[in-house]
Amino acid sequence: MQKTNGSAATIRVMVISPSPLVCAGLRSVFRTAGDITVVAEISGPLTAQPDICTRDTDVVLLDTLALHEPAGPTIRRTLLHVHPPVLVFTMSDSMPGMAPLLRDYASGYVSGESGPEVLAGAIRCVAAGGQFTDPALAAGRTALWAGGLTALSSRELEVLRYLARGYTVARTASALGLASATIYRHRTRIMQKLQLRGSAELVVFAMTDDIPHPSFNSQSL
Repeated sequence: MQKTNGSAATIRVMVISPSPLVCAGLRSVFRTAGDITVVAEISGPLTAQPDICTRDTDVVLLDTLALHEPAGPTIRRTLLHVHPPVLVFTMSDSMPGMAPLLRDYASGYVSGESGPEVLAGAIRCVAAGGQFTDPALAAGRTALWAGGLTALSSRELEVLRYLARGYTVARTASALGLASATIYRHRTRIMQKLQLRGSAELVVFAMTDDIPHPSFNSQSL
């Protein structure tokens, strides 16, 4: 962080968004915050390879809409290797795609529907080396998963309980007296219904949600 007036630390932010209006709004928010300033912007139609130089940046604030631009793949590859923390800025209905972003390179994510104080707090948090989860987005994800749980069969719930405890497919199959191929099929359906994209998200799900204990009969096999 750079120093101003010999004392106060200013957090230097790079904003990446295809919307000039979003960038203008963020500049206004940060002026009010006092200790955050935009030192670089990548905005407008992102059709060419953007110049993402983060040497003098403390935090990169990424609007997920930028990833849908032609330069999106380039932005994503570049952010895998930058030094400053990346804070993902998104809307609640984009939550199903957030966990892979966080695993790849982000230190946190904040909802575009939250107030300025939440965004400023998120930037301060990740700039200090922390991880940030916007409560609004976390609640949306919990609701999404809860809805998915109601769609699971009793057998799928049983398989989920084993997988969430770290059992391999083979060990789960042995414990339930089923073929490994059957467990793989259940696992695929579980992932689809819960909109999970791999084992890492399954672990996150298991850590944050109570999986009901099923009572099933032969019809659920």
